[in-house]
Amino acid sequence: MKAIFLDRDGVINELVYYPEQGIVDSPFIAEQLRLLPGTGEAIKEFHKMGYEVVLASNQPGIAKGYLSEDAFQEIRKKMTDDLAKQGALLDGDYYCFHHPEAKVRRLKANCQCRKPKPGLLLQAAKDLDIDLSQSWMIGDGLTDVQAGRSAGCKTILLGRMKCGLCRLMDEEDARPDAIASNLLEAARKVEEVLSPRSSDKPTQNPGPRTSDLGHRTPTKAIQSFENIEAWKEARKLVSMVNDVSNKEPLSRDFSLKNQIRGASVSIMSNIAEGFDRSSDREFTQFLVIARASASEVKSQLYVALDRGYIGENHFKVIYEQANSVIRLLNGFIRYLKKPRPRT
Repeated sequence: MKAIFLDRDGVINELVYYPEQGIVDSPFIAEQLRLLPGTGEAIKEFHKMGYEVVLASNQPGIAKGYLSEDAFQEIRKKMTDDLAKQGALLDGDYYCFHHPEAKVRRLKANCQCRKPKPGLLLQAAKDLDIDLSQSWMIGDGLTDVQAGRSAGCKTILLGRMKCGLCRLMDEEDARPDAIASNLLEAARKVEEVLSPRSSDKPTQNPGPRTSDLGHRTPTKAIQSFENIEAWKEARKLVSMVNDVSNKEPLSRDFSLKNQIRGASVSIMSNIAEGFDRSSDREFTQFLVIARASASEVKSQLYVALDRGYIGENHFKVIYEQANSVIRLLNGFIRYLKKPRPRT
């Protein structure tokens, strides 16, 4: 599987100017999030080219005290909802919440996931079975280019070439494979790289594209969503999450407890709802949402661990169960996306 990794702020959505602080930064409330023009169209183009689209973003706002975890989740939900209105969907989202000068002690760290280090990309590749050598990292900063190169990806920098930027690229050893003015132009540049290969492929009777799969042939033998292995394992995950969140001290943090419980239940509900849809294409979309919920459980587990709410043993067991769900969902998604002749 190959992927397009996207930074968030300045790539998917607009940056926000805060005049009182004199800074340009991420949105701190959901109402500030506005998608950049062409974002949804570009993501759909990447999918048509056969790429998974995965967000990989540094988000130190919580660490710096600019926003709460609840506000971050509201921003995240608005982004997902706004993309969905354009018919676009992310296949995964990975965030680094750390910062070396964080005001929030538990998030103060020189971690491996904060770009320019490649930790986010490496984790996504492990979770989603991504071939990094066939993938791209697209961002508006040189740290995105550095992270992509370190992970073995090709890279595109969004922006305009300036002399000072050229020098900085050389100084930081962060020269991208291409430069584009926006995400839609980046999609065209990726397509240009792929286009020479099209001459090597058969041009007659290519079979239906993934986006043409409107029938339910692959899953018609499954009588109920309760028979789907990913749903069964998600049910086990929910039980584990409920058990650990009923114990102190996690049980006293109502916000975190509700977030991790909600994310785990969302996996089951999206698998079930997708199964009842009329096409494999729609089912796949719900499975992707379920996979993102499983990744959210993993993120919340780290929060619980950092706050001292759960021990290492509990963390490892539940984290591995979430990974098991993700692996099963990945396999099912790949199966549903395989082109097959109409019946």
